[in-house]
Amino acid sequence: MADTQIFQAPVYSAQGKQGGTRQLPDSTFDGTVNVPVMHQAVKAFLANRRQGTASTKTRGKVVGGNQKPWKQKGTGRARQGSIRAPTGRAVVRCSVRFRAATTRRCRAR
Repeated sequence: MADTQIFQAPVYSAQGKQGGTRQLPDSTFDGTVNVPVMHQAVKAFLANRRQGTASTKTRGKVVGGNQKPWKQKGTGRARQGSIRAPTGRAVVRCSVRFRAATTRRCRAR
């Protein structure tokens, strides 16, 4: 004993006035829902709504960092070419601020 339901949809003219209703076929609405595909469609819709202009500056675009923080050899530390380099940010910033690689305050960080 299947419950058949008739689907009616309003019909609009090009000017936006309602002109009547139209009966829709039952075969359009009797299928199963594919949840993974629906999830993928919703995620794509939400991703496309994003503005997507977030960015970070590369090493060449950052202002400053022209001088080497310490000499290349003889300090026992890793070589660094710029304070703005993404490797070892806290270490480089610390040693440049206090200008001594062996300071206790600098090593504690």
